[in-house]
Amino acid sequence: MKKVLFFFLVISACTISASARSMKDLWSSAPDSLFRYVDHNHRLEMTSFIDMGLKGDVDNQLGSKSVMDTITNDYIHLTLSAQLSMAIKRLAVAGGDSVLCVVRTWSAPEKESSALLYDQNWNLIGEAVEHSSDLKQQLLVRPDTMSEANYRELLGEIDFTMVSYELAADKPSLIVSLSIPAVDKVQKQRFSVIKKLKELNWDGRTFN
Repeated sequence: MKKVLFFFLVISACTISASARSMKDLWSSAPDSLFRYVDHNHRLEMTSFIDMGLKGDVDNQLGSKSVMDTITNDYIHLTLSAQLSMAIKRLAVAGGDSVLCVVRTWSAPEKESSALLYDQNWNLIGEAVEHSSDLKQQLLVRPDTMSEANYRELLGEIDFTMVSYELAADKPSLIVSLSIPAVDKVQKQRFSVIKKLKELNWDGRTFN
């Protein structure tokens, strides 16, 4: 993915005008296929409502509401449905134009996310986090108060895991957490003590 991003940097460095585009412009120029449940006109309504100091909610294709709650010069956050939220962060790239990181998070109810990079013409570059499967091992940790035997026993109760991401609004970083489906509240509480958050920082090419 780094080679693909490097090639993109060379091309995008020649596109000076793209760097001056606002998040509002980028939001309105995105293809409908990237944003489930809200079309181009509804996306324009969201930002217009916020510009007027109103709540950025619109009717979506599910017959419910999609809500944009935040838009800044480099960040957007919205709730597309009760199960799907999205965040977009513009990230500076060393020696080239900025890119867009789009995080989609599904909640059912445990959270699972995807994190993809796009150029400012909404062409897909690739995944924002490399070796995401290796991250899962770093998100489980044995507390000092737990014996190795109890820790191993608890790990044996985990059938599968999912990774969720949260883009920071005020800095170029990504918070990674592990979702572990549990059969009941007791098991969920037991799993919570071995889960660890990890913050990844953008280095101009990827999050690490």
